[in-house]
Amino acid sequence: MSDYTLKLSEFERMRFRMMAATALDKEGDLWERAGIVKGARVVDVGCGPGAVLVELARLVGPEGRVVGVDQDAEARQTATAWAAEEGLANVEVRAGLAADTGLSLGEWDAAMMRHVLLHNGPTIGAILAHVLALLKPAGHAVLDETAFGCVRYERDLEPDLQDLEDRYAAVLASQGNDLEIGPHLAAHAEDAGFEVIERRGRFDHFPMIPTVRPPAWAGRQAILDAGMCTEDDIARWDAALSRREAAGGGGFVLVPNFTVVARRPA
Repeated sequence: MSDYTLKLSEFERMRFRMMAATALDKEGDLWERAGIVKGARVVDVGCGPGAVLVELARLVGPEGRVVGVDQDAEARQTATAWAAEEGLANVEVRAGLAADTGLSLGEWDAAMMRHVLLHNGPTIGAILAHVLALLKPAGHAVLDETAFGCVRYERDLEPDLQDLEDRYAAVLASQGNDLEIGPHLAAHAEDAGFEVIERRGRFDHFPMIPTVRPPAWAGRQAILDAGMCTEDDIARWDAALSRREAAGGGGFVLVPNFTVVARRPA
């Protein structure tokens, strides 16, 4: 997995929490179809700060087990603390890569992987092959990605904020990532040897909460490290976000999501 581009703060944690709740509401039937039920053993590949991990742990119950894997130490610490805060004893968070989790192969009922392939374009095949190998025969994976260029705002962003979004997209593209991975997700799964059982696309509507800053802001260090901005640019973006916060936000962002349920052949 490439270097983690999203540095976490309470702003980002709030955003992840909102996304996880929406995912469960819109995809809960798909998760159940994939075998994420009481007693299941589930791996969350690229679990990030643990928002979805917590929901998975609740679904499998005390008799089940959920292991989250992430390469970023800060994300792992947040995920571990989050699970502890929720009183979930059936959760473990481990260091690992999406293409090499270090987990036992062929032993997992289900795998969850969300918004990982968008950040790992050059290794999509290797990652999906590893997820396939983790599963038991006839085990299922729930895969979810977006189409970056199809994100829409109800109100146009002011120029400084649009500049931030454009530069974040440029960094992702410069790393060899497919910014429109969502519509290609099922094809990638089939190429890796999965049997695709269901595909679903939707637009999620998220309110523009003033205190919740966008993923592009969370990725500012990655933009800086890539030489695609300066500290002055970051200060300018910060000022623009602060102005939006002071004005009280307003409007919605529409985010496309593409979900695939794929099975390892028996």
